[in-house]
Amino acid sequence: MNTFGIAVLVGLVPVMIIIGALFMTPLLPYYAG
Repeated sequence: MNTFGIAVLVGLVPVMIIIGALFMTPLLPYYAG
């Protein structure tokens, strides 16, 4: 694992979390309701 690979992983993790939250938030009322 090189420095560039670690930097990419560290940069992608928050992006994946944000995108996942954006996709899941509109679905919450359907599951909650």
